[in-house]
Amino acid sequence: MSPVSKKIVNLRAELTSDSVSCDGFIENLSENNICCTTTEKNLAPGTEFQVKIQSDSGEALNIDCKLTWSYETPPYGVTNSIGMEILNQPAHYRTFLHKLQ
Repeated sequence: MSPVSKKIVNLRAELTSDSVSCDGFIENLSENNICCTTTEKNLAPGTEFQVKIQSDSGEALNIDCKLTWSYETPPYGVTNSIGMEILNQPAHYRTFLHKLQ
């Protein structure tokens, strides 16, 4: 399969680490990165998460990621936008990514 560029999506996600468990919405993803919004405020770069993605078709993926950046979303800072690097890509992740519209 050819490389996949960034896909703009709106997928539910559950983020879990040793100290945090929260819900979010994935705004875009690629082969190596995931960008998400969440209401959780205390997320430090370097934190490793297991991200559970639920697709519209019901397919679920668990992906190990590391938080690379985080900032409060304007104008009121109600949510945080976060970027994560994918650490261990599941074998079927690329197929999942290619199927996204």
